[in-house]
Amino acid sequence: MKAYGTLLLATCSAILTTQLSTPAHAQAPLSAIGKGEGELNVVAWEGYADDAWVKPFEQTTGCKVHRKYVGSSDEMVALTRMGGGKGFDVVSASGDASLRLIFGKTVQPLNTALITAFDDIMPELKAPGFNTVKDVHYGVSYEWAPTC
Repeated sequence: MKAYGTLLLATCSAILTTQLSTPAHAQAPLSAIGKGEGELNVVAWEGYADDAWVKPFEQTTGCKVHRKYVGSSDEMVALTRMGGGKGFDVVSASGDASLRLIFGKTVQPLNTALITAFDDIMPELKAPGFNTVKDVHYGVSYEWAPTC
């Protein structure tokens, strides 16, 4: 729970303040967490943005989470690419979709130093090849599944 809240807090405060007027890949990772906008738009698999942790996060931070669920990796990639990635702040993509989003320059790098619970993540999930490319993190894994 601590890692989820910290990740979402960092996301709500940091990624929402990022301007995506240039390709996501061209941007450097944020160096600090800025003022949040109060909303977080998430595209995810059913159950990955569950009320059990979204509601406490919203109550604690005042940040409203808007969720869009998808049923396939292809749908997730297509939906995320619409509008150059401006429609969603967070994508909960599986491994195959993650690399398509990274190499398609739809997602931006992130600074893991801004995630206070990053050290608590199991070592195998800290820099997997499906969300970390050339030592640059584009995502944070929080669970292991057959699709990863």
